[in-house]
Amino acid sequence: MLQKNNDNLIYPPIIVENQPITYTAALARVEEIVASLESGTCDIDQLCERIAEAKRLLTFCAKRLEDVDAQYELLMKSDDGQG
Repeated sequence: MLQKNNDNLIYPPIIVENQPITYTAALARVEEIVASLESGTCDIDQLCERIAEAKRLLTFCAKRLEDVDAQYELLMKSDDGQG
């Protein structure tokens, strides 16, 4: 399902504990996952699950950055009298 955010941009939400996750929270979780992988504290049985989670979160973050960039471009065009 796609969700419209407050800026009228559409992106696929990631739900954690019944709440959509923010870009900042997603990036922080990726950093936690990387730290656990680098330190060796990640259980081998959870390795694939953690990597898949990190991949989903990074995809989400990349999409949010693309959306913000697109919105920025629209704002800049309208400020220049082009939009």
